[in-house]
Amino acid sequence: MNKNKQRSLPSTVIFIVLGVAGILLSVFIAGGDKFTRNSLSQNKKTINKNQLINGDVWFSCTKEKIKSGEDFDIDVYINTKGNNLGVFALNFNFDKKDLTINIESGEDGISKGIDSENFIIMSNPNDITSEHFRFSGICAQNCANGNQKNIAVIHAKAKADFNFSDITSQLEVKELANELGKAIAFKKDNGVTTIK
Repeated sequence: MNKNKQRSLPSTVIFIVLGVAGILLSVFIAGGDKFTRNSLSQNKKTINKNQLINGDVWFSCTKEKIKSGEDFDIDVYINTKGNNLGVFALNFNFDKKDLTINIESGEDGISKGIDSENFIIMSNPNDITSEHFRFSGICAQNCANGNQKNIAVIHAKAKADFNFSDITSQLEVKELANELGKAIAFKKDNGVTTIK
């Protein structure tokens, strides 16, 4: 009898973690803060021509020159600071004069990154007209942990010609947690997110 209880404990813990993470993701997907254009222009720091960093969460693109009507991908990265990333909830805020999200690509405009093979990734494309793209991921085991983990790929479509390094966009962190559902502490300072 004790052996059966010991075997069911890990699945019970995983079920509880996934349940809590599902509730957190539902709350995140259902709501969110309003985006203001002023918050986008603050603290954009260029690492190289195609990589824009926002503290410990950033994005990059393999192309610099983007043409109107062109489909392109934006890779999302995180420095987990030694934490096992089990839950993330992010907003990609953008200027709709430059781009929109291609919801026909991936799953409603989002795909797994190369370091998120054990994640379930989802998005809510309903706010795209308001210059928000909400997306989230959850993982129960063998989750991302490292200083440059590619956790998601945003599929975008250009609405104008531009250089990627010149776009006014921002990744806004809404929630981070480990694989057991414990919050990963982070702070926001003038649009820059730093994991503690």
